[in-house]
Amino acid sequence: MNETASDVGAHPAVLGFTIFNELDSSESSYPFDNTTQDFKPSSNATDYFASQTIQLANLVKSAAPDKLVGWAIRDIPGWPSFAFNHTPHNANASGLNATESYFEQIAAAFDFFGVNSYQSSSLATVLGHHVDVRWRAREWSRDEEPAKNGFAYGASQLAPYIKPVILTEFGFATSGNPSTYVSKWCAGHVGAHGQCELGPSAGPTPLNASDLYSSEETLKNAIKAMETILQEAFGMPPVGYASLCLGVFYFEFADEWWALGQPHEHDPDDGKIDRVRCWHEGKADELCCPCGCNATFGDIATFDFPNRCADQESYGLFSRARAGGRSNSSNNFPHNGPQLPVDALTPKSDLVGKLRGLYTAAPGRRLGLPPVTARSRPAEAWYR
Repeated sequence: MNETASDVGAHPAVLGFTIFNELDSSESSYPFDNTTQDFKPSSNATDYFASQTIQLANLVKSAAPDKLVGWAIRDIPGWPSFAFNHTPHNANASGLNATESYFEQIAAAFDFFGVNSYQSSSLATVLGHHVDVRWRAREWSRDEEPAKNGFAYGASQLAPYIKPVILTEFGFATSGNPSTYVSKWCAGHVGAHGQCELGPSAGPTPLNASDLYSSEETLKNAIKAMETILQEAFGMPPVGYASLCLGVFYFEFADEWWALGQPHEHDPDDGKIDRVRCWHEGKADELCCPCGCNATFGDIATFDFPNRCADQESYGLFSRARAGGRSNSSNNFPHNGPQLPVDALTPKSDLVGKLRGLYTAAPGRRLGLPPVTARSRPAEAWYR
Protein backbone atom coordinates (compact mmCIF):
# COMPACT_ATOMS: atom_id res chain seq x y z
CA MET A 1 0.00 0.00 0.00
CA ASN A 2 2.82 2.39 0.82
CA GLU A 3 4.54 1.52 -2.47
CA THR A 4 1.37 2.14 -4.46
CA ALA A 5 0.60 5.46 -2.77
CA SER A 6 4.21 6.61 -3.24
CA ASP A 7 4.24 5.52 -6.88
CA VAL A 8 1.07 7.31 -8.04
CA GLY A 9 0.49 9.81 -5.22
CA ALA A 10 1.79 12.74 -7.26
CA HIS A 11 -0.07 11.88 -10.46
CA PRO A 12 -2.60 14.60 -11.41
CA ALA A 13 -5.19 12.02 -12.51
CA VAL A 14 -5.30 10.39 -9.05
CA LEU A 15 -7.93 11.95 -6.80
CA GLY A 16 -7.14 9.80 -3.80
CA PHE A 17 -7.19 6.32 -2.32
CA THR A 18 -9.60 3.89 -0.73
CA ILE A 19 -7.69 1.75 1.74
CA PHE A 20 -10.07 -1.18 1.29
CA ASN A 21 -13.28 -2.25 -0.40
CA GLU A 22 -16.03 -3.89 1.67
CA LEU A 23 -13.74 -5.49 4.24
CA ASP A 24 -16.38 -4.78 6.86
CA SER A 25 -17.57 -7.98 8.44
CA SER A 26 -20.22 -7.71 11.11
CA GLU A 27 -18.12 -9.03 13.98
CA SER A 28 -15.22 -6.66 13.36
CA SER A 29 -16.97 -3.45 12.32
CA TYR A 30 -20.56 -3.47 13.63
CA PRO A 31 -21.21 -6.55 15.84
CA PHE A 32 -24.95 -7.07 16.03
CA ASP A 33 -26.99 -9.52 18.06
CA ASN A 34 -29.90 -10.81 15.98
CA THR A 35 -31.59 -12.13 19.12
CA THR A 36 -31.70 -8.85 21.03
CA GLN A 37 -31.77 -6.78 17.83
CA ASP A 38 -29.11 -4.50 19.25
CA PHE A 39 -25.36 -4.03 19.11
CA LYS A 40 -22.88 -6.15 21.01
CA PRO A 41 -20.18 -4.47 23.12
CA SER A 42 -16.90 -3.38 21.59
CA SER A 43 -14.26 -6.09 21.49
CA ASN A 44 -10.71 -6.90 20.49
CA ALA A 45 -12.03 -7.49 16.96
CA THR A 46 -13.64 -4.05 16.71
CA ASP A 47 -10.50 -2.48 18.19
CA TYR A 48 -8.40 -4.21 15.54
CA PHE A 49 -10.69 -3.06 12.73
CA ALA A 50 -10.54 0.56 13.86
CA SER A 51 -6.83 0.63 14.65
CA GLN A 52 -5.83 -0.99 11.35
CA THR A 53 -8.10 1.40 9.44
CA ILE A 54 -6.44 4.40 11.09
CA GLN A 55 -2.92 3.05 10.63
CA LEU A 56 -3.45 2.38 6.93
CA ALA A 57 -5.06 5.78 6.36
CA ASN A 58 -2.12 7.50 8.04
CA LEU A 59 0.33 5.42 6.02
CA VAL A 60 -1.27 6.53 2.75
CA LYS A 61 -1.43 10.15 3.88
CA SER A 62 2.29 10.10 4.62
CA ALA A 63 3.08 8.69 1.19
CA ALA A 64 0.61 10.92 -0.71
CA PRO A 65 -0.08 14.00 1.44
CA ASP A 66 -1.98 15.91 -1.27
CA LYS A 67 -4.50 13.17 -2.03
CA LEU A 68 -7.77 12.18 -0.41
CA VAL A 69 -7.91 9.07 1.77
CA GLY A 70 -10.96 7.06 2.78
CA TRP A 71 -12.52 3.65 2.39
CA ALA A 72 -15.29 1.93 0.41
CA ILE A 73 -17.66 0.33 2.91
CA ARG A 74 -20.93 -1.41 2.21
CA ASP A 75 -24.24 0.38 2.65
CA ILE A 76 -24.57 -0.67 6.29
CA PRO A 77 -26.96 1.31 8.51
CA GLY A 78 -25.32 -0.23 11.54
CA TRP A 79 -21.77 1.03 11.17
CA PRO A 80 -22.13 4.77 11.92
CA SER A 81 -24.41 3.97 14.86
CA PHE A 82 -22.12 1.37 16.38
CA ALA A 83 -18.99 3.45 15.78
CA PHE A 84 -20.50 6.58 17.31
CA ASN A 85 -21.86 4.84 20.40
CA HIS A 86 -18.82 2.72 21.28
CA THR A 87 -15.33 3.42 22.54
CA PRO A 88 -12.40 0.98 22.34
CA HIS A 89 -12.51 -2.23 24.34
CA ASN A 90 -8.79 -2.21 25.17
CA ALA A 91 -7.24 1.09 24.19
CA ASN A 92 -3.83 0.25 25.64
CA ALA A 93 -3.44 -2.82 23.48
CA SER A 94 -4.88 -1.27 20.31
CA GLY A 95 -3.23 2.13 20.48
CA LEU A 96 -6.59 3.86 20.26
CA ASN A 97 -7.87 6.73 22.40
CA ALA A 98 -9.88 5.28 25.27
CA THR A 99 -12.23 8.26 25.61
CA GLU A 100 -13.10 8.89 21.94
CA SER A 101 -15.59 6.88 19.94
CA TYR A 102 -14.55 4.73 17.01
CA PHE A 103 -16.36 7.12 14.69
CA GLU A 104 -14.50 10.18 15.95
CA GLN A 105 -11.10 8.51 15.64
CA ILE A 106 -11.68 7.05 12.17
CA ALA A 107 -13.19 10.29 10.90
CA ALA A 108 -10.10 12.17 12.08
CA ALA A 109 -7.92 9.90 9.92
CA PHE A 110 -10.14 10.17 6.81
CA ASP A 111 -10.87 12.82 4.22
CA PHE A 112 -14.06 11.09 3.08
CA PHE A 113 -16.34 8.17 3.88
CA GLY A 114 -16.92 5.95 0.86
CA VAL A 115 -20.18 3.98 0.70
CA ASN A 116 -21.09 1.37 -1.91
CA SER A 117 -24.82 1.99 -2.18
CA TYR A 118 -27.46 0.62 -4.53
CA GLN A 119 -30.49 2.36 -3.09
CA SER A 120 -33.04 3.05 -5.80
CA SER A 121 -35.79 5.09 -4.16
CA SER A 122 -34.03 7.33 -1.64
CA LEU A 123 -30.61 7.98 -0.10
CA ALA A 124 -32.13 8.82 3.28
CA THR A 125 -30.82 5.62 4.87
CA VAL A 126 -27.31 6.67 3.82
CA LEU A 127 -27.18 10.47 3.89
CA GLY A 128 -30.24 11.32 5.97
CA HIS A 129 -30.59 11.56 9.73
CA HIS A 130 -32.00 8.45 11.34
CA VAL A 131 -32.19 4.81 10.37
CA ASP A 132 -33.48 1.72 12.09
CA VAL A 133 -30.48 -0.58 12.32
CA ARG A 134 -32.49 -3.65 13.28
CA TRP A 135 -31.86 -6.39 10.72
CA ARG A 136 -35.55 -7.13 10.19
CA ALA A 137 -36.87 -3.58 10.23
CA ARG A 138 -34.77 -1.22 8.15
CA GLU A 139 -37.21 1.62 8.21
CA TRP A 140 -36.02 5.19 8.06
CA SER A 141 -37.20 8.72 8.69
CA ARG A 142 -35.53 12.06 8.17
CA ASP A 143 -36.94 13.72 11.26
CA GLU A 144 -38.45 11.20 13.65
CA GLU A 145 -36.65 9.88 16.68
CA PRO A 146 -34.04 7.21 15.91
CA ALA A 147 -34.81 3.57 16.56
CA LYS A 148 -32.09 1.49 18.19
CA ASN A 149 -29.70 4.47 18.11
CA GLY A 150 -29.71 4.44 14.35
CA PHE A 151 -27.74 7.21 12.65
CA ALA A 152 -27.23 7.79 8.96
CA TYR A 153 -24.23 9.89 7.92
CA GLY A 154 -26.31 13.08 7.99
CA ALA A 155 -27.29 12.74 11.66
CA SER A 156 -26.72 15.91 13.65
CA GLN A 157 -24.90 13.89 16.31
CA LEU A 158 -22.18 13.04 13.78
CA ALA A 159 -21.82 16.59 12.42
CA PRO A 160 -18.83 17.60 14.59
CA TYR A 161 -16.79 14.72 13.17
CA ILE A 162 -18.28 13.98 9.76
CA LYS A 163 -16.32 14.08 6.52
CA PRO A 164 -17.86 14.19 3.04
CA VAL A 165 -19.48 11.02 1.75
CA ILE A 166 -18.64 9.64 -1.68
CA LEU A 167 -20.83 6.93 -3.17
CA THR A 168 -17.94 4.74 -4.23
CA GLU A 169 -20.30 2.36 -6.06
CA PHE A 170 -23.73 3.13 -7.44
CA GLY A 171 -25.65 1.73 -10.40
CA PHE A 172 -28.38 -0.61 -11.61
CA ALA A 173 -28.72 -3.68 -13.77
CA THR A 174 -30.28 -2.91 -17.14
CA SER A 175 -31.60 -6.44 -17.68
CA GLY A 176 -34.75 -8.12 -16.44
CA ASN A 177 -36.39 -11.48 -15.80
CA PRO A 178 -39.61 -12.57 -17.50
CA SER A 179 -42.76 -12.02 -15.45
CA THR A 180 -43.98 -15.54 -16.15
CA TYR A 181 -40.82 -16.97 -14.64
CA VAL A 182 -40.95 -14.56 -11.70
CA SER A 183 -44.56 -15.39 -10.85
CA LYS A 184 -43.94 -19.12 -11.08
CA TRP A 185 -40.92 -19.00 -8.85
CA CYS A 186 -42.37 -16.70 -6.22
CA ALA A 187 -45.45 -18.79 -5.54
CA GLY A 188 -45.29 -20.63 -2.23
CA HIS A 189 -42.03 -19.14 -1.00
CA VAL A 190 -43.27 -16.22 1.07
CA GLY A 191 -43.11 -16.63 4.83
CA ALA A 192 -45.54 -15.52 7.52
CA HIS A 193 -43.80 -12.17 7.90
CA GLY A 194 -43.48 -11.55 4.19
CA GLN A 195 -39.88 -12.65 3.87
CA CYS A 196 -38.48 -14.91 1.21
CA GLU A 197 -37.95 -18.34 2.78
CA LEU A 198 -35.51 -19.60 0.18
CA GLY A 199 -32.03 -20.18 1.53
CA PRO A 200 -28.71 -19.53 -0.24
CA SER A 201 -28.52 -23.12 -1.50
CA ALA A 202 -31.99 -23.12 -3.01
CA GLY A 203 -32.42 -22.35 -6.65
CA PRO A 204 -34.99 -22.20 -9.41
CA THR A 205 -35.07 -24.36 -12.47
CA PRO A 206 -32.02 -23.31 -14.51
CA LEU A 207 -32.65 -20.35 -16.76
CA ASN A 208 -31.77 -20.37 -20.40
CA ALA A 209 -30.03 -17.40 -21.93
CA SER A 210 -33.27 -16.23 -23.47
CA ASP A 211 -34.88 -16.00 -20.03
CA LEU A 212 -32.78 -12.96 -19.12
CA TYR A 213 -33.34 -10.03 -21.39
CA SER A 214 -32.53 -6.38 -21.95
CA SER A 215 -35.10 -4.13 -23.54
CA GLU A 216 -35.99 -0.48 -23.98
CA GLU A 217 -38.21 -0.84 -20.92
CA THR A 218 -35.57 -2.34 -18.63
CA LEU A 219 -33.11 0.35 -19.72
CA LYS A 220 -35.65 3.09 -19.03
CA ASN A 221 -36.36 1.62 -15.60
CA ALA A 222 -32.68 1.73 -14.68
CA ILE A 223 -32.30 5.29 -16.01
CA LYS A 224 -35.32 6.49 -14.03
CA ALA A 225 -33.97 5.04 -10.77
CA MET A 226 -30.51 6.47 -11.46
CA GLU A 227 -31.95 9.93 -12.12
CA THR A 228 -33.98 9.85 -8.90
CA ILE A 229 -30.99 9.00 -6.75
CA LEU A 230 -28.45 11.30 -8.40
CA GLN A 231 -30.80 14.28 -8.28
CA GLU A 232 -31.15 13.62 -4.56
CA ALA A 233 -27.39 13.19 -4.10
CA PHE A 234 -26.58 16.42 -5.93
CA GLY A 235 -29.59 18.45 -4.75
CA MET A 236 -29.75 21.14 -2.12
CA PRO A 237 -31.24 20.46 1.34
CA PRO A 238 -33.86 19.76 2.56
CA VAL A 239 -34.66 17.45 -0.34
CA GLY A 240 -31.07 16.78 -1.41
CA TYR A 241 -27.71 15.98 0.12
CA ALA A 242 -25.23 18.10 -1.83
CA SER A 243 -23.87 19.57 1.40
CA LEU A 244 -22.71 16.10 2.45
CA CYS A 245 -22.28 14.09 -0.75
CA LEU A 246 -18.98 14.93 -2.46
CA GLY A 247 -19.63 12.78 -5.52
CA VAL A 248 -20.74 9.48 -7.03
CA PHE A 249 -18.77 6.81 -8.89
CA TYR A 250 -21.05 5.00 -11.31
CA PHE A 251 -20.75 1.21 -11.22
CA GLU A 252 -19.74 0.18 -13.72
CA PHE A 253 -17.95 0.92 -17.01
CA ALA A 254 -18.85 -2.24 -18.94
CA ASP A 255 -21.03 -5.32 -18.51
CA GLU A 256 -19.26 -8.30 -16.96
CA TRP A 257 -19.07 -11.88 -18.16
CA TRP A 258 -18.12 -13.93 -15.15
CA ALA A 259 -20.66 -13.40 -12.39
CA LEU A 260 -22.78 -16.45 -13.21
CA GLY A 261 -22.43 -19.70 -15.09
CA GLN A 262 -19.15 -20.20 -16.93
CA PRO A 263 -16.53 -17.64 -15.87
CA HIS A 264 -15.50 -16.73 -19.42
CA GLU A 265 -19.00 -16.55 -20.90
CA HIS A 266 -21.45 -13.69 -21.08
CA ASP A 267 -24.33 -15.60 -19.59
CA PRO A 268 -27.32 -13.61 -20.88
CA ASP A 269 -26.13 -14.41 -24.42
CA ASP A 270 -24.94 -17.96 -24.04
CA GLY A 271 -27.44 -20.11 -22.18
CA LYS A 272 -25.52 -21.60 -19.27
CA ILE A 273 -27.13 -19.85 -16.32
CA ASP A 274 -27.65 -22.23 -13.45
CA ARG A 275 -28.98 -19.79 -10.89
CA VAL A 276 -30.44 -16.34 -10.47
CA ARG A 277 -28.72 -14.00 -8.08
CA CYS A 278 -30.95 -11.36 -6.61
CA TRP A 279 -30.75 -8.79 -3.85
CA HIS A 280 -31.47 -10.74 -0.68
CA GLU A 281 -30.68 -9.90 2.93
CA GLY A 282 -28.70 -6.93 1.70
CA LYS A 283 -26.41 -9.13 -0.42
CA ALA A 284 -26.22 -9.51 -4.16
CA ASP A 285 -24.65 -12.97 -4.08
CA GLU A 286 -27.33 -15.06 -2.41
CA LEU A 287 -30.27 -16.71 -4.05
CA CYS A 288 -33.71 -15.25 -3.69
CA CYS A 289 -37.02 -15.50 -5.42
CA PRO A 290 -36.78 -12.79 -8.11
CA CYS A 291 -40.13 -11.29 -7.30
CA GLY A 292 -39.85 -8.56 -4.72
CA CYS A 293 -42.16 -10.44 -2.35
CA ASN A 294 -42.37 -7.88 0.46
CA ALA A 295 -39.30 -9.37 2.07
CA THR A 296 -38.47 -7.92 5.47
CA PHE A 297 -34.75 -8.62 5.08
CA GLY A 298 -34.14 -5.67 2.79
CA ASP A 299 -34.27 -7.50 -0.51
CA ILE A 300 -35.74 -6.45 -3.82
CA ALA A 301 -39.09 -5.23 -2.56
CA THR A 302 -37.51 -3.05 0.10
CA PHE A 303 -34.90 -1.59 -2.22
CA ASP A 304 -37.29 -1.26 -5.16
CA PHE A 305 -34.79 -2.46 -7.71
CA PRO A 306 -35.89 -1.00 -11.04
CA ASN A 307 -36.02 -4.37 -12.82
CA ARG A 308 -36.69 -6.42 -9.66
CA CYS A 309 -33.37 -8.28 -9.78
CA ALA A 310 -29.73 -7.28 -9.59
CA ASP A 311 -28.37 -9.31 -12.49
CA GLN A 312 -24.68 -8.89 -11.91
CA GLU A 313 -23.67 -8.95 -15.53
CA SER A 314 -25.63 -5.94 -16.81
CA TYR A 315 -24.52 -2.97 -14.71
CA GLY A 316 -22.30 -1.52 -17.41
CA LEU A 317 -22.55 1.78 -19.23
CA PHE A 318 -21.31 -0.25 -22.18
CA SER A 319 -22.59 -3.60 -23.39
CA ARG A 320 -20.08 -6.24 -24.36
CA ALA A 321 -19.75 -8.73 -27.21
CA ARG A 322 -17.02 -10.92 -28.63
CA ALA A 323 -15.29 -9.31 -31.61
CA GLY A 324 -13.69 -10.58 -34.80
CA GLY A 325 -16.12 -13.44 -35.29
CA ARG A 326 -15.25 -15.11 -32.00
CA SER A 327 -17.93 -17.17 -30.28
CA ASN A 328 -19.48 -15.78 -27.11
CA SER A 329 -18.36 -18.99 -25.38
CA SER A 330 -14.70 -18.50 -26.32
CA ASN A 331 -12.31 -17.88 -23.45
CA ASN A 332 -10.85 -14.40 -23.13
CA PHE A 333 -7.81 -15.76 -21.30
CA PRO A 334 -7.03 -19.17 -22.83
CA HIS A 335 -3.28 -19.14 -22.14
CA ASN A 336 -0.98 -16.62 -20.50
CA GLY A 337 -2.63 -13.47 -21.80
CA PRO A 338 -5.78 -11.98 -23.31
CA GLN A 339 -7.30 -13.45 -26.45
CA LEU A 340 -7.37 -11.01 -29.37
CA PRO A 341 -9.32 -9.26 -30.66
CA VAL A 342 -10.61 -7.85 -27.39
CA ASP A 343 -14.34 -7.58 -26.75
CA ALA A 344 -16.28 -4.88 -28.56
CA LEU A 345 -17.96 -2.35 -26.27
CA THR A 346 -21.12 -0.53 -27.31
CA PRO A 347 -22.43 2.41 -25.27
CA LYS A 348 -25.91 2.20 -23.83
CA SER A 349 -26.46 5.64 -25.32
CA ASP A 350 -29.53 6.73 -23.35
CA LEU A 351 -27.95 5.67 -20.06
CA VAL A 352 -24.60 7.30 -20.85
CA GLY A 353 -26.28 10.49 -22.03
CA LYS A 354 -28.46 10.82 -18.95
CA LEU A 355 -25.53 10.16 -16.61
CA ARG A 356 -23.40 12.73 -18.43
CA GLY A 357 -26.19 15.28 -18.13
CA LEU A 358 -26.67 14.68 -14.41
CA TYR A 359 -22.94 14.94 -13.74
CA THR A 360 -22.67 18.12 -15.83
CA ALA A 361 -25.57 19.74 -13.97
CA ALA A 362 -24.23 18.82 -10.51
CA PRO A 363 -23.60 22.01 -8.49
CA GLY A 364 -20.20 20.91 -7.18
CA ARG A 365 -17.99 23.70 -5.87
CA ARG A 366 -20.78 26.27 -6.19
CA LEU A 367 -22.21 24.83 -2.99
CA GLY A 368 -19.09 25.82 -1.10
CA LEU A 369 -17.43 22.44 -0.75
CA PRO A 370 -13.79 23.01 0.17
CA PRO A 371 -10.91 22.23 -2.20
CA VAL A 372 -9.70 18.66 -2.10
CA THR A 373 -6.44 19.68 -0.47
CA ALA A 374 -8.08 21.58 2.37
CA ARG A 375 -7.43 18.89 4.93
CA SER A 376 -6.80 21.48 7.62
CA ARG A 377 -10.35 22.83 7.57
CA PRO A 378 -12.50 21.91 10.60
CA ALA A 379 -14.64 18.84 10.09
CA GLU A 380 -17.85 20.81 10.61
CA ALA A 381 -16.94 23.06 7.65
CA TRP A 382 -17.20 20.04 5.38
CA TYR A 383 -20.66 19.29 6.72
CA ARG A 384 -22.02 22.81 6.25
